[in-house]
Amino acid sequence: MRQISSSEVSRIRTSQLETLHDVCVIQTFSSSGSNTFGETVGSWTSGCPIACGLWENGGVKSYQGNVILTEADATLRLPSGTAITTKNYVKVTYLYGSAVSGSLIYSVYSEPKNGLSGLVVELKRFST
Repeated sequence: MRQISSSEVSRIRTSQLETLHDVCVIQTFSSSGSNTFGETVGSWTSGCPIACGLWENGGVKSYQGNVILTEADATLRLPSGTAITTKNYVKVTYLYGSAVSGSLIYSVYSEPKNGLSGLVVELKRFST
């Protein structure tokens, strides 16, 4: 089997980017110390809007014809190289090409899985 060339990888990643029809913002927590109870306090900082692909699977997946219940509410596809961890939140601002009314926020439930064309993370709904 031959190895995939760098130009083929580039075309695959470009094709994947063309399928990301949603827009999201990755939010990162910045600690500013502790309160009188010893709890960490700080603020959330929003990054720049990026293209993403959200699939709200409602905690159900199909694998080899079997229905599998998961604790994740959605799967998010991101461009390769996107910085995201389980300590981040994801705010979806455009879904299927339309602005989201209200607040659609997810916590990152799984470590990112890096594939040939991009990243995939599982999400848990935080607020709507």
